[in-house]
Amino acid sequence: MSFLNKITLRLRIFLSMLVLLLLSLLITGAFSIYHFYEENEEYHNKRLTRKAVNLISAIDYHFKSIDIVDKDNLDSIIAPKLKEWADIHNIDVLFYDMEGELIRSSSKQILDHKDVKQTLSPTFVFRVINEKSVITKSQEDTTTVLIAYQFIRDSFENPLAIISIPYFENETIPDQDIEFLEYLITLYIVLFLLAVVIAYFLSNYITQSLSTIGQRLSHTQINKNVPLQWKSNDEIGQLVKEYNRMLAELEGNAVKLARSERESAWKEMAKQVAHEIKNPLTPMRLLVQQLEYTLKTEDTEKLKEFTIAMLEQIDAMVTIADAFSRFADMPNSKREEFDVKALLERTIAIFSNLDIDLEGPDGDVLVSADKNQLLRVFNNLIKNAWQSVPEERDPKITIRLNETDENVQIEIEDNGSGIDPEKQERVFEPSFTTKSTGMGLGLAMSQNIIEGLKGKIWFETKAEKGTTFFISLPKKSNNA
Repeated sequence: MSFLNKITLRLRIFLSMLVLLLLSLLITGAFSIYHFYEENEEYHNKRLTRKAVNLISAIDYHFKSIDIVDKDNLDSIIAPKLKEWADIHNIDVLFYDMEGELIRSSSKQILDHKDVKQTLSPTFVFRVINEKSVITKSQEDTTTVLIAYQFIRDSFENPLAIISIPYFENETIPDQDIEFLEYLITLYIVLFLLAVVIAYFLSNYITQSLSTIGQRLSHTQINKNVPLQWKSNDEIGQLVKEYNRMLAELEGNAVKLARSERESAWKEMAKQVAHEIKNPLTPMRLLVQQLEYTLKTEDTEKLKEFTIAMLEQIDAMVTIADAFSRFADMPNSKREEFDVKALLERTIAIFSNLDIDLEGPDGDVLVSADKNQLLRVFNNLIKNAWQSVPEERDPKITIRLNETDENVQIEIEDNGSGIDPEKQERVFEPSFTTKSTGMGLGLAMSQNIIEGLKGKIWFETKAEKGTTFFISLPKKSNNA
C-alpha cells in the first residue's frame, strides 16, 4: 500500500486499465482455448458416433438377408463380413456376446492394446443395454482413446451382441489448428498493445483537468484568485464548483480578517494613545497647582484666570484620553456554544498556502466563547507561527486539539527559530515585537481576549526548534 500511495493518480489509472484489460484478454483467451478443445472433443465424439451408426446400419442391412439371426449362428454370419465392414468404415470392430465374452475382432493387433478388453463386466453390459450407446475415454501419452459400445438385435428384436469400436484421437495439434492459435495469439497481442496506447491517452485525459485544478490550488492566495471554468456537470465539474465556492468564501474571510485586524489595531492604538496622553497630564496638573500656590501672594486676576483656563484645558485632555480608552476597550463577549474544531478548519483554509496539520478527536469539540474574538486569536497565532520560520526553512505548523470534561486545549506548534530567553517575559506586552514590521499588538490582544473568556494562554519555546502556544478554554460559560 505504501508503494501505491507514492505513485501518481495518472499512473494508478493507467495501471488499473492495463490490469483490467490484461485480465479480460487472459480470461477471453482461456475461454477460447477451452472452447476450442471442447469443440475438438465434441467433433471426435460425433465422428465416432457416426461410424458406429453407419456400422449398425450395415449390420442390420446384412441381417435382413438372413432368415434367422441368433446367438448360435452369429459368429458364422459376421465372420465373412467383419473385415469388409472394418475396411469400408476405416475402423476396428470387436463383437461381444451378451455375457461379455469377446466373440471376434477385425484385427488381432487391436487386442494387444491395454484399453481393449477381452471380457466386459455384467454391470457394463447392463449399462450398454440401458443406455443403448456408451463411449468411454482414456488417456495414453499424447493420445486420447475413445471406445464406442452399442448392442445389436436378433430377428426377434432382442439384444444379441455388443459391438465395440476403438477410436484413437491424436492430441498433437494439427497444422491448421496451430495456424488458428497463432492468429489468435497475434490478435490478442495487437489488442493488448492498442489497449496500452488507449489507456495511456485516457489516463492523461482524465487526470489533465485534475492536474490543472491541483496547480491552481497550489497558487491559491487569500485574495486575487480567478475561478475555474468547466463546462461539463460531471464529477470534475462538481469539484470545480466546490473550488470556486471555496474561493468566494476565502475572499470573504480575507475581507473579514483584514477588517478585524484593522479594528483590533486601531483599538490597541487607542489604548496606547490614551496611556501616552495620561502620563504627562498628571504632573502637568500638579505643576500648575504648585504654581498657583506659589503665586498666591501675587494678587493678579489675570494669573488666576490663566490658571483656571490651564486646568480646564488639562481636564479636557483627560476627558479626551478617557474617551479614547473607552473606545479601546474590548467589546463584551457574545458567548455561544460552537464547534471549535470547525472554526480551526475554516481558519486553516484561509492559510491554504501553508503546510498546516490539524490533529484532534473525531466529532465536534464544543466550547462556550465568542466565535469572532476566538477567530482573531487563531489568525494571529498562525500568522505569528508562519512569520517565525526562517526563510531557508519550509514552514510546518501543527495544531492539536484536546479536551477534558471541563476544558478544551488548543496547541499551535511551529518549526521556527524559537524566542530568545531575554524576550520571553515581554511576549504579551503591547507594542512588543520581534519582527521588523507590525505594532506588536497581536499577542497582547490575544491574551486580553482569552482571559476575557475565562481562559488561559501560555507558550513553550526551544531555540532553533520552534515555539508552541497553548490555549485553555472552558467548555461552558462561567459567570461567577
